[in-house]
Amino acid sequence: VARDLEVGIDIERSREIPNALGIARRVMSAAEIAQLESAGNDTATFLRLWTCLEARQKCLGEGVFGRRVDETQVGTLSFPAGEGLLACVAWADPGVTADMRFLELGSF
Repeated sequence: VARDLEVGIDIERSREIPNALGIARRVMSAAEIAQLESAGNDTATFLRLWTCLEARQKCLGEGVFGRRVDETQVGTLSFPAGEGLLACVAWADPGVTADMRFLELGSF
Protein backbone atom coordinates (compact mmCIF):
# COMPACT_ATOMS: atom_id res chain seq x y z
CA VAL A 1 0.00 0.00 0.00
CA ALA A 2 1.37 3.40 -0.90
CA ARG A 3 -0.08 6.87 -0.66
CA ASP A 4 0.34 9.16 -3.71
CA LEU A 5 3.28 7.18 -5.08
CA GLU A 6 3.60 4.48 -7.72
CA VAL A 7 5.16 1.27 -6.42
CA GLY A 8 6.27 -2.03 -7.89
CA ILE A 9 7.18 -5.24 -6.12
CA ASP A 10 8.66 -8.56 -7.06
CA ILE A 11 9.14 -11.68 -4.99
CA GLU A 12 11.08 -14.80 -5.91
CA ARG A 13 11.67 -18.16 -4.28
CA SER A 14 15.32 -19.05 -3.78
CA ARG A 15 16.28 -21.66 -6.36
CA GLU A 16 19.02 -22.52 -8.82
CA ILE A 17 18.95 -20.38 -11.95
CA PRO A 18 20.48 -22.14 -14.97
CA ASN A 19 22.44 -19.69 -17.14
CA ALA A 20 21.87 -16.76 -14.75
CA LEU A 21 24.72 -14.78 -16.32
CA GLY A 22 23.25 -15.28 -19.80
CA ILE A 23 19.86 -14.05 -18.58
CA ALA A 24 21.48 -11.08 -16.87
CA ARG A 25 23.31 -10.11 -20.07
CA ARG A 26 19.96 -9.89 -21.89
CA VAL A 27 18.20 -7.53 -19.48
CA MET A 28 20.50 -6.09 -16.79
CA SER A 29 22.76 -3.06 -16.85
CA ALA A 30 26.54 -3.30 -17.16
CA ALA A 31 26.86 -2.41 -13.46
CA GLU A 32 24.45 -5.18 -12.45
CA ILE A 33 26.27 -7.71 -14.64
CA ALA A 34 29.57 -6.63 -13.04
CA GLN A 35 28.05 -7.19 -9.56
CA LEU A 36 26.93 -10.67 -10.57
CA GLU A 37 30.30 -11.53 -12.09
CA SER A 38 32.18 -10.26 -9.04
CA ALA A 39 29.94 -12.47 -6.86
CA GLY A 40 30.99 -15.50 -8.90
CA ASN A 41 27.61 -15.79 -10.64
CA ASP A 42 26.03 -16.44 -7.22
CA THR A 43 22.32 -17.38 -7.33
CA ALA A 44 21.42 -15.20 -4.32
CA THR A 45 23.07 -12.19 -5.97
CA PHE A 46 21.23 -12.87 -9.23
CA LEU A 47 17.87 -13.12 -7.45
CA ARG A 48 18.50 -9.88 -5.51
CA LEU A 49 19.36 -8.07 -8.75
CA TRP A 50 16.44 -9.71 -10.59
CA THR A 51 13.80 -8.83 -7.99
CA CYS A 52 15.00 -5.22 -7.98
CA LEU A 53 14.97 -5.09 -11.79
CA GLU A 54 11.41 -6.42 -11.94
CA ALA A 55 10.21 -4.12 -9.15
CA ARG A 56 11.69 -1.07 -10.93
CA GLN A 57 10.12 -2.05 -14.24
CA LYS A 58 6.71 -2.69 -12.66
CA CYS A 59 6.86 0.56 -10.70
CA LEU A 60 6.98 2.66 -13.86
CA GLY A 61 4.73 0.37 -15.92
CA GLU A 62 7.40 -1.25 -18.08
CA GLY A 63 7.86 -4.95 -18.75
CA VAL A 64 11.15 -6.75 -18.31
CA PHE A 65 11.98 -6.09 -21.98
CA GLY A 66 10.39 -2.61 -22.01
CA ARG A 67 12.08 0.75 -21.68
CA ARG A 68 14.85 0.28 -19.13
CA VAL A 69 14.15 1.89 -15.75
CA ASP A 70 17.51 3.04 -14.44
CA GLU A 71 18.41 2.35 -10.81
CA THR A 72 18.59 6.11 -10.16
CA GLN A 73 14.99 6.75 -11.32
CA VAL A 74 13.33 4.98 -8.40
CA GLY A 75 13.99 4.07 -4.79
CA THR A 76 14.34 0.39 -3.96
CA LEU A 77 14.52 -1.82 -0.90
CA SER A 78 15.42 -5.49 -1.08
CA PHE A 79 14.38 -7.71 1.85
CA PRO A 80 13.77 -11.33 2.86
CA ALA A 81 10.05 -12.07 2.56
CA GLY A 82 9.89 -15.34 4.43
CA GLU A 83 11.71 -18.62 4.44
CA GLY A 84 13.40 -19.04 1.08
CA LEU A 85 11.85 -15.88 -0.37
CA LEU A 86 13.47 -12.64 -1.49
CA ALA A 87 11.55 -9.49 -2.42
CA CYS A 88 12.20 -5.99 -3.61
CA VAL A 89 9.87 -3.01 -3.57
CA ALA A 90 10.47 0.04 -5.78
CA TRP A 91 8.84 3.47 -5.53
CA ALA A 92 8.68 6.23 -8.11
CA ASP A 93 10.49 8.97 -6.16
CA PRO A 94 14.10 8.11 -5.26
CA GLY A 95 14.17 11.11 -2.91
CA VAL A 96 11.54 9.52 -0.66
CA THR A 97 12.66 7.29 2.19
CA ALA A 98 10.63 4.11 2.52
CA ASP A 99 8.70 3.58 5.74
CA MET A 100 7.78 -0.07 5.65
CA ARG A 101 5.81 -2.03 8.18
CA PHE A 102 5.51 -5.79 8.15
CA LEU A 103 2.34 -7.40 9.46
CA GLU A 104 1.93 -10.97 10.65
CA LEU A 105 -1.13 -12.55 9.05
CA GLY A 106 -1.94 -14.49 12.21
CA SER A 107 -2.41 -11.23 14.16
CA PHE A 108 -5.66 -10.31 12.40
